[in-house]
Amino acid sequence: MKVLKNIRDNIFFNLETNFKPDLGREDALEQFENETVSNDFYKYWNMDPRINHLVEDNHIILAERVCKFFIDGQLPDLVNGYATGVITSKNYKDNG
Repeated sequence: MKVLKNIRDNIFFNLETNFKPDLGREDALEQFENETVSNDFYKYWNMDPRINHLVEDNHIILAERVCKFFIDGQLPDLVNGYATGVITSKNYKDNG
């Protein structure tokens, strides 16, 4: 149980120190090509249909970081290094 408590404490510490709640809308990871595409996406879908507001590429990146945490204790960066500009004017209707 002590190991689980340490893992939990490390995750909460990382969330508190690395997460920036002032980033704005769910597209804070800049997954959209630009603001126009972001607005078109939300108008088309009427809500955000992406699981956890992430495109598939960013789910893979996040999963790898979480695995590294459990394997060798490397705290995951929850803000930087994610795929950007993935949702474009040509594919925003396909990213739901």
